[in-house]
Amino acid sequence: MVRHIVLLKWKPDTTPEQVQASAEGFAGMRDSIDVVRSMYFGPDLGLMDGTFDYAMVADFASVEDWHAYRDHPDHIAFFQRFGHLAADVARVQYALDA
Repeated sequence: MVRHIVLLKWKPDTTPEQVQASAEGFAGMRDSIDVVRSMYFGPDLGLMDGTFDYAMVADFASVEDWHAYRDHPDHIAFFQRFGHLAADVARVQYALDA
């Protein structure tokens, strides 16, 4: 099992409507890309300073499934639509069964 985590810092001029649209985009990928076993996403709760603004966590059965997600047209379209809103992005993938 592979876990994929993405952390986003929005650009200062990103609107709440754009953030909501990105949430709808994450939900759309969760529902349309069949290799996604689970996907959770949402804004930071603001419990401490220095955090990112938004997080997404997705699980995949295998590295091959993660590659299929990465290369899926819906994922590419999501990035093309929302990628420009991020001032900073951190990504990590790790094995859950390690």
